[in-house]
Amino acid sequence: MIEFPKPLPDLRTLLIRSVGTLVALSIVLAIATFLNLEAIEKSYAWSSDPRLAQSRITVWGRLLFPVAWILIVLYFAAVRFLMARLQRADDLSFKTALCVSVYSAIPLVGIGFLFGLYYAIFPYHQNSGVSAAISILCVGIAWVWEGFICVPGLETFGGLSRFRAVLTWLSPVIFSFCFCSPFLVLLIVMGGGNLGDLYVQAQNKYDAGKLDETGRIFREIYEKEPGYANAAVMLARIDFYQKNFPAAIEYLEASLSHDDRNMNARLWLAKARHANGESAAALKIIDEFVALDSGNIHAWFVKGQIHESLGKLDLACSRCPTVACKPSTGRLMLGAGPNGTPPRPNDC
Repeated sequence: MIEFPKPLPDLRTLLIRSVGTLVALSIVLAIATFLNLEAIEKSYAWSSDPRLAQSRITVWGRLLFPVAWILIVLYFAAVRFLMARLQRADDLSFKTALCVSVYSAIPLVGIGFLFGLYYAIFPYHQNSGVSAAISILCVGIAWVWEGFICVPGLETFGGLSRFRAVLTWLSPVIFSFCFCSPFLVLLIVMGGGNLGDLYVQAQNKYDAGKLDETGRIFREIYEKEPGYANAAVMLARIDFYQKNFPAAIEYLEASLSHDDRNMNARLWLAKARHANGESAAALKIIDEFVALDSGNIHAWFVKGQIHESLGKLDLACSRCPTVACKPSTGRLMLGAGPNGTPPRPNDC
């Protein structure tokens, strides 16, 4: 357990050390991101979460790690100083509140760095329910740990009683909840989260096999913002299952013109061109795809089917994973959803 040092550390020295540590951590995050940037971009492009699918990760963005934490700590210190003054704790100066907040933030900064590093090294785990639960648990432990550092510091150097020190420690969270939450609710009511809500609603209907209703919602999203998440790809998938292959190709090409790194759109463009009788063009697209992502099993299925349609069954079976070939017939099999419904968005 980290204990607050006595006497109170010199604020200048403490800040220099803290900022230096933050800069060092941000450099580590930037290097980890740089080394694994391709995998991170793939995980974002394939995500069914519209916020992730729409976002773009950069190495330089990792260097904002210290800036974000400096602003958070300054906010914590300012709110705690004001709360202490409201309780007539005149012994607590802003300098002391800042010093206590900087030192007690060590567990939260540490856990933030570790999660940033983990998601840089293992990006495909970021949507796991277990991973999310572990994240919440670890952040909760780090926050309580911060309290065990901050409360004694406020007692010792601010002259606050235990109850008032706890209240002062919690004041930034209480303030954020009481004043920021109504503001966020207001934004949602005014339509700030409208596209995201529509996207989730459309995905739920897609999972249920209601393609007509899904298409209507995704078209509404596409008309409002053509580049939003994977709306164009989802519209293409609906047209694909309804055997309207030219329309599917049009949506997919529009998606790639907006973002040529969208691997999901590349894969479905190969499938749509193959289904439309353009096997040679489809083979070229899928060859480019597997060159970028050779571990994608579904892409190998599609490539095998294209080879099969070209009369190269031996090549199809030898170049695809063995599970792609049905031994009794020698034909390639591509899975579908339950009862013949389309696969779920994350299945392909």
